[in-house]
Amino acid sequence: MKTIVRLTAERPALDMVADEVSSPTFAPDLALALEALVAEPLYGTYHFTNAGECSRLQFAAEIA
Repeated sequence: MKTIVRLTAERPALDMVADEVSSPTFAPDLALALEALVAEPLYGTYHFTNAGECSRLQFAAEIA
């Protein structure tokens, strides 16, 4: 799968959706959360995300 960075180098413009919103997670924050989780005797499914939200268009614009 091509990344946004690579696509911006290959194309003059990108088509991105603006109506899909998510909350991207910063990998170092996720690593810290996982480190804390494995230190506890907890079981189950956990979901981690950073605060805030952005559309796929906003996210691509920030990356570019």
